[in-house]
Amino acid sequence: MLLFGLHIPKCAGTTVLLRAMSKLRFNEVYQCTHFERNFRENRMEFTHLYNHSRLKLVFGHLLHEEMLKYFDGPVAMFTGLREPRSRLKSHLMFLRKLRKDQGLPPLDIDAEIARRGNSMCKFLNSHFPSLAGTSGTDAERAVRILDHFWCVYFSDRFEESVAPVFDLLNIKPQKTNWNIHENPETEVDAEDIDVSAGQFDQDIILYETAVERYRVHRPLSVEAENNLAAFRAEPIRRRKLQKFFYAASYQQYRDANILDQVIAQRKRLISELEAELDWYARLSDRESDANLALAN
Repeated sequence: MLLFGLHIPKCAGTTVLLRAMSKLRFNEVYQCTHFERNFRENRMEFTHLYNHSRLKLVFGHLLHEEMLKYFDGPVAMFTGLREPRSRLKSHLMFLRKLRKDQGLPPLDIDAEIARRGNSMCKFLNSHFPSLAGTSGTDAERAVRILDHFWCVYFSDRFEESVAPVFDLLNIKPQKTNWNIHENPETEVDAEDIDVSAGQFDQDIILYETAVERYRVHRPLSVEAENNLAAFRAEPIRRRKLQKFFYAASYQQYRDANILDQVIAQRKRLISELEAELDWYARLSDRESDANLALAN
C-alpha cells in the first residue's frame, strides 16, 4: 500500500514527514516539499526514478494528481487541515521571518492576506484539478477531492487524527514535533498580525465539513473508488507533470543559490549516461562480430 499525502503549508506536515523518514528506508520515501533538500541528500526526483514500486510514502507541497498514474497497486491518499485563521496567521509569521532571514524588505502583511484568501481550497484544487471538477464553489470542489482521500488529520488534535497514517505505514515513530523553519527563541512576535480582514468563507466550509466527515478515517465510497481508478488508468500526461515540477524546482534551486550546481550536475549525468550507452553499443557490436565470425 502506498500512502500519497498532500502537505498543505502550516498543517503539521513537516512533523508527519520527518517522523516517517525516521523509520522508513531511504528508498521508501519521496518528499516533494524541498527539492533542494533532495539534491543535497543525493535523492532522485520523482520524474527520474526508474522504479516507483519501492516507495511507501510520497508526500509534500508539490504533490500532483498525475503522479498517481505511476503506481499499479493500491494507493491511500491523505492530507492535513488546520483552522483557517490560525493557519494563515502561522503562514504569515513564517513568511515574515523568512524574508527577514534572507535580508529582503519586510512582508506586506495586508497584501499577503488579500492574496491568500481561501488558500486551503485553492491549494487542493490546483493539485488535483481532475478530481475537483469544474463545477461548484471552491469549497465544493475541494470537498469533492477529499471524497477520494482515505484520511484527513487535523492540527488541533494531531496525535489522534494522524495515528492511522503511521499505523498503515506499520511504524511507531517517536512523538517529536518539528518545524524546521521557525525557532521559538528568535521568532518575530505575531501579536500584531491581524487576519480578520482575510477571506475565509470557503476554507471554513472545507474545514468544518472535513472535521465532521473525518472524525475517524473512513473507506472510500464505491463511486470515489471507481472515479479514482478510472483517472489512474488514463495515460500519464508527462508534459503537465514536468511543467508543474520543474517550475517549482527551478524557483527553489534559484532561491537556495544552487541552480548552477544543479544544472552542472544534470549535464555531467547526461554526459555519463551517453558514454555508458556508447559503450554498450560498442560491446554489443563486438559480440555480434564475434558471433558472426564463429558462425563462418
